[in-house]
This record gives sequence, C-alpha cells and structure tokens, in this order.
Amino acid sequence: MRPWLSAFAGIPPTPRRAAAVPTCLRTSARPLGHSGRLASGDGQLCVRAGRSTRTLDIMCLDVLVRVEPSAGATIGPPTLRAVSGLAVRKVTFEGRTAFHVSTDGTCSCGLLAAGCDPEGEFVALNEDALESLARIIEALSSKGKSFDFLATWTGGERPRRTNRTSAERLAHALRSNEVRNNVLFEVRT
Repeated sequence: MRPWLSAFAGIPPTPRRAAAVPTCLRTSARPLGHSGRLASGDGQLCVRAGRSTRTLDIMCLDVLVRVEPSAGATIGPPTLRAVSGLAVRKVTFEGRTAFHVSTDGTCSCGLLAAGCDPEGEFVALNEDALESLARIIEALSSKGKSFDFLATWTGGERPRRTNRTSAERLAHALRSNEVRNNVLFEVRT
C-alpha cells in the first residue's frame, strides 16, 4: 500500500445515492420493521452521511397505525391485510400495541416513491401504496375506532408533531400523497 493511502485504511468507501437500487438496506440497529437483511421489496435505498466520515446512517421508513386500547380488539392485522393488500403485523410502539404496515413484512421503505427525502416536509409514497393505506384508515374508521397514524424515518432528525384530524381528511391526505413527515395524526371517534 502506498504511504499516503494508509491514512484512509479502515474508512469505508463513500456511498453513492442509489435511487436505481431496488432494495432497502437494513442496519443492525433493528428499528421496528427491521429484519437485519436485504429485502426483496421495491423500496428505495435512502442514505444520509453521518457527522463523521467514518459513520453512515441508514434511513428506514416505518408506517404505523396505533389503535386506542379503549377501542377494543375487533380489528386486527388479518382484516387490514385483506382490505389493503399490504403486509400488516402487530408491534409494540412506545409501549403500546400498533400495526406496522409494509409491502413485504419488513420496514416500510417498499411504500416509498423514487427520490425519497428523509428530511423533507412530506413522505413521498408510491402510487400503489396511497389507495391501500387510505383503505386501512377507512376500515378502522368504519369500525368506529380511535387511532393514530404515523409515517416516520428511523434515524430521522425531524421533531415529532401531533395533528388531530378526521379519518376522511387523513384518507384524503394519503390519496393526495400529502402525508407529513414524522407527524402523529390522531383520529378520534
């Protein structure tokens, strides 16, 4: 090795933006939907350089629906899978039961449109996901459920905000691809 190259030994190569890569890179940090392997979904690889040249933060999207405990347990993952065609599973989020929504049972990056921006105001979802997510909201609403909806980036720096809304407005925001990044939408019946 040339002496001037030894200063770079052990530093991983700088990643390139890989919008054309049809997989989502998983990290060992294991966020909610994290499997620790490469997924076969159609998500985008979203990478953000860390504060140091030796670190790299991998950004994964998590889409969560948390039903209020007082709402009862008359709707669950099988029903939501049937109405949406998406993978839905139970997880624990902030100490409470929630439903994690994805295309393949891992993180929610498969729901992303090309050109995702983890620090943007809105979460850019692909066209196929919009109607499916809106059907989940409508199914919960039709059962008279109070619930929360959140699309958040694991490792994101955007502060969490809360917005109380109706199920109809949230479904409209989903169909219009206007879901805000890291905003907890509270829907109360």
